[in-house]
Amino acid sequence: MTKNGSVGVSVVIPVRNGAKFILQTLESIARQSYQGIEVIVIDDGSTDETVRIVQAFVNADPRFRIFPNAGGQGVEIARNYGVSLSSADWIAECDADDLWHEDKLSRQIRFRDSWNHEIPLVMLGTAAQLINEKGDVVGTLSASPTSFEEYLEWMARGDYFLVNHSSVFYEKRTFLNVGGYKQGYTGAEDPELSSRMAEHGAVVNIPEPLFKYRKHLGSLMLATTSTQDINFLRIKENIIRRRKGQEELTYDQFLAEFKQKMTAEGMRRFNRNVKGTFYYRKGSIHLVNGQLLQGMFFLSLASFYNSRRVWSGLRRNMRHYRTSGG
Repeated sequence: MTKNGSVGVSVVIPVRNGAKFILQTLESIARQSYQGIEVIVIDDGSTDETVRIVQAFVNADPRFRIFPNAGGQGVEIARNYGVSLSSADWIAECDADDLWHEDKLSRQIRFRDSWNHEIPLVMLGTAAQLINEKGDVVGTLSASPTSFEEYLEWMARGDYFLVNHSSVFYEKRTFLNVGGYKQGYTGAEDPELSSRMAEHGAVVNIPEPLFKYRKHLGSLMLATTSTQDINFLRIKENIIRRRKGQEELTYDQFLAEFKQKMTAEGMRRFNRNVKGTFYYRKGSIHLVNGQLLQGMFFLSLASFYNSRRVWSGLRRNMRHYRTSGG
């Protein structure tokens, strides 16, 4: 709480079967240099030790609370439910396996309070460090746009806004005005929300890494990768449609139009790229967690389907090791 006992930031953490990492996540949030927080954990139907671990933490720190939510409805429902229980004007969200830098919220609050542009700030993210299951730093995750001028450029070209989720810090009023998270954007619900919020105010990022994003195999599925890629394209199409005052397309409607416009060769290329992306992600996660043979096997598959994806990833990793001295 703040000195006068009020809550300055509500933190929402949806979790389902997150026993392996949830304690580390809660500890990183409890250590924030900004202490005026309430933390709302939404248990989305866990069947492991998650609830017991969180409840023990709640018993020791009154700023933390846990609420049950019927599982299987999707992370968007859990996040919206968490916001509905919040009392602060600004919301921060964190995934149940990521970690925050101790000054993460303090830095974001200072940035927000110093904002002096004619368009209000409604969402603020940050860059990240990538970590493996052990917590070792294995790379970096950038964030854009990082200035008001870049935000205006994004808006002018009708691009979507991809804010790293566990860094997100946004105005609750605008979140509610746009309707919160939408269902049906599997794998792309974050940029879909931030792109709608960007139509009501500025969405920017602090370029410094103020949280740690954990890479592990927990939720990686080929079907999700394919659906995610379709949904990213759908977000851009619906941005255009909103600007024209047209009705937005559902997933099935967009997919039907997408297939109709694509040639047979174009669809084959798209499907190959999806498989290449999936195997690259799977291979890189194995590698950063010390599973070298599995990592090289999946990277070989990725090269067969989408060699450009593999080489761009390798170049990015080499830049990280050169700059970090790794």
